[in-house]
Amino acid sequence: MKTTYTHVEQIVGNVIAVRATDVAYRELAEVRSAQGLSLAQVIRLESGRAHLQVFAGTRGVGTDAEVRFLG
Repeated sequence: MKTTYTHVEQIVGNVIAVRATDVAYRELAEVRSAQGLSLAQVIRLESGRAHLQVFAGTRGVGTDAEVRFLG
């Protein structure tokens, strides 16, 4: 079972950053927020953080959004 991360550290444009382990470059993830469920992809890994591009945009995504990597 994959871990669900419940804290988004940074939101810039359509990119969010999450402190996460055991994720891979270009891995897909689900981002669940008050606006619903969006698909995202890891575009950068650095210093234990994964940066994801959210395909539906980050409007309505808060720092309390849940991120689940799909593997």
